[in-house]
Amino acid sequence: MSLWGGNGAGNWPAWENWSKTIRFRPKALFQPTTMAELSAIVQEAAKAGKPVRAVGSGHSWSLGAVPGAAPYVSGGEIDAYLIDLTELTPAGAGADPSLRAVYFKDAAGTQYVAVPPGTAQGWLGNNLANANDPLHAHSTPHDAAALGSMGPAPDITLGGFVANGCHGTGWNQPTSSDLVVAMEMLTVDAGGKVVPRAFAISTEIAALLAQHDVSSVPATVSVEALRAARVAAGSLGIITKLVLA
Repeated sequence: MSLWGGNGAGNWPAWENWSKTIRFRPKALFQPTTMAELSAIVQEAAKAGKPVRAVGSGHSWSLGAVPGAAPYVSGGEIDAYLIDLTELTPAGAGADPSLRAVYFKDAAGTQYVAVPPGTAQGWLGNNLANANDPLHAHSTPHDAAALGSMGPAPDITLGGFVANGCHGTGWNQPTSSDLVVAMEMLTVDAGGKVVPRAFAISTEIAALLAQHDVSSVPATVSVEALRAARVAAGSLGIITKLVLA
């Protein structure tokens, strides 16, 4: 679960983004493969009082990817926890069934898909479009479909793409975050306890999340809270599930 770290300065490699414009060594870097591992890491960070930052596939030019309040020094060490979410994908459903991509429809026949944050856009696009292929060992049955807007690269992870409000297919299309109708995330309360929270755009969607066991907690129905959570850039918690129309 821990890639490296925990004992201060060490000889481990630094984390860096794709363009290599950001490069640093966190005190500890974790790559959880189950939701239970993720929750344990966040709880450990809260107990230790360490800043936390979640990262995906590395498509970031912003220093917002750097945890903590210390000034950024390229290649330097930062006393914080960095959590790489790229292993929290439907392919891990064998070890953690909650990672499976879940499809469902509302009363009007609109289809939705719920996926964990490490899901790559390319995987989801393929899974959506092909109702009968080997990928469906990791998802529930569904009709062939497509998202109304997606990003430009197949390996971009959806959690980061949504949380940063990134652009979609073109000028006349919404961002991918606009397609999110529900979201689950891990938060930490004032007492330092990890608390999962979920938000939904309507009572119907909230009921469908419960019916299909999409979220580990009942969803709060609030358009305003969901709008804030969609593009919070990690400031409100760590995304654990996204539900897209």
